[in-house]
Amino acid sequence: MIEKGKVDLRLESSPRLSLGLDTSSQQISGNIEMEKDLQIPNKKEMAEMFKELEKTIKQEMVNIRNDLGHLLVRVEETEEKVKNQTQAISELEKEIINIGKVQEKLLYKAEIQENRDRRRNIRIRGVPENPKGEILQEVVCKILNSIMDGTDMERTKIEGIFRKGKLQGNLGKERPRDILVNFYELQDKEKIWRKIKGKSVIKYEGKDIQIYADLSPETLWRRRTLRPLLERLKEQNVQYRWGIPECLIGWKNGGTAYLRFQEDLKNFCDRLKLQRMEIPGWEEEHWEIRTKRIEDW
Repeated sequence: MIEKGKVDLRLESSPRLSLGLDTSSQQISGNIEMEKDLQIPNKKEMAEMFKELEKTIKQEMVNIRNDLGHLLVRVEETEEKVKNQTQAISELEKEIINIGKVQEKLLYKAEIQENRDRRRNIRIRGVPENPKGEILQEVVCKILNSIMDGTDMERTKIEGIFRKGKLQGNLGKERPRDILVNFYELQDKEKIWRKIKGKSVIKYEGKDIQIYADLSPETLWRRRTLRPLLERLKEQNVQYRWGIPECLIGWKNGGTAYLRFQEDLKNFCDRLKLQRMEIPGWEEEHWEIRTKRIEDW
């Protein structure tokens, strides 16, 4: 027989038996923990749990209120900034409109001054160009002498004569360039002007030529743009003329109206008892756009 003490030593020294004992103890311990987890909490534990949950929720609500408060402040600041920016934009828009009006009046004054500088000039249109060369002084003096009924127009009264515009490739088919004549004295130009008043066409060597006042590109643009209005004035038997400074003057039944800028159109029509109308192209206010339309005029 094996003694009791020796049996215990064998059991303790056997690896297989030792592994089995360890595994069994782990399973028992795990089962105990699971039983503890599956145990339904009692009333006191439930109260503590709800108390802790309530505390957590209250703290989160406080944090949310603080965040909403900061957000509200930021929203109010943003709204104030937007309000200030909107007001600033409105002021800038008004300032831009005022600057545009000032600019338009400055351009108008520059137009008046330019036309004054051109008062001693005339434009002769329709005189054929000679591809082999031409002496414009002789051509112009011949034209002017014919207008003055044989009175000699001395070359010394003319300061300068030249063709105006771009030279075209085919002189036979393209319209000849205008001849610009600049007199030393305004009275000499006025003598020519009085002779041709009321004549739309003048004969020169069998060709029809025309003589115009030399006006600034801005004035020419305005007169072209206002053609629809001139047609309306003719239909309504309204008398009109171009005035200086550069404006359209109309009168009917004792009433007189002046048109210089787009803003004057409403009052112009009302004073002459005309139906209000829109002028195509009148809103194109840029100097470059206006002058581009009439370059090479």
